[in-house]
Amino acid sequence: MKPVQLGHMRVRKFEEDAGVTVPIPIGIFPGLTAERFKELQRDLDPRAFDAATETLPFSMHTYVLETRTKVILIDTCNGNDKLRTGVMAGSSMLNNKYLENLAALGLKPEDVDMVMCTHLHSDHVGWNTRLDNGRWVPTFPNARYLMSKTDVEAYKSLPPDHPQAALVSEAFKDSVLPVIAAGKADLIEHNHAVEREMDDNVWIEGAPGHTPGSYMLHAHCGHEHGLFCGDVFHHPIQIQDTTLHLGVDDNLEKAQAQRRRVVETYTDTATHLFAAHFPAPTAGRIVSRKGGGQRFQYHT
Repeated sequence: MKPVQLGHMRVRKFEEDAGVTVPIPIGIFPGLTAERFKELQRDLDPRAFDAATETLPFSMHTYVLETRTKVILIDTCNGNDKLRTGVMAGSSMLNNKYLENLAALGLKPEDVDMVMCTHLHSDHVGWNTRLDNGRWVPTFPNARYLMSKTDVEAYKSLPPDHPQAALVSEAFKDSVLPVIAAGKADLIEHNHAVEREMDDNVWIEGAPGHTPGSYMLHAHCGHEHGLFCGDVFHHPIQIQDTTLHLGVDDNLEKAQAQRRRVVETYTDTATHLFAAHFPAPTAGRIVSRKGGGQRFQYHT
């Protein structure tokens, strides 16, 4: 993704790894038929679908939002050296060059002022901590970590048979609790103001559904507006059909309502949409389709 300017603010992205590809339609969106996919594919950017292998690509990346005074990371992917089982077994005991990729942007862990966790699924909090002499310690020693109080309360005593246990429980122990224990966490309510510095306005909006406490991050400067939507959408195809889901939403009805709300609010506006897993080039806008409906349009 090329850097995006939001007035005086700058948005960049770095990847944890090359991401994953998922076959279509089997193994992804429940209820999506081959016939329905062919309809949607007509308005889907070719970079969001590999026709040769009939797969959808997904990315694992972190956004860097730089204001006049702060370096903010948004979602920290899976992490290294972390045991994952069940549905997240594919991200177990990784050894990726995440910090090296951050360094390629000219940043060190000590440079980060704030880490935003849009929700507490394991692929969004993994690099909150790193392994140091057998202990999980905060990766970004000078940062405050902003986490949804609602998610923390919901997940601190999650029963093992809960549908989201595999997405949450292991990561909660190695990527959330150590940050809280280190006194680095700010447990926030929705509609929390993050930054009010001259023209740089950054704030949080609640978007429950994917998790009980999911939130989106707004960044506004001058006439420019960026929306970091976490997992409100997992793939651009969901902008064309907001009923599509991966089967991992905590409350499907609320999650679908959030998708509809974002599409209805930001179609044909100047808002830059930054989703957590959209494949490269990642950033773009929601625009109207010929004949009705909406689609995602990449910036480049």
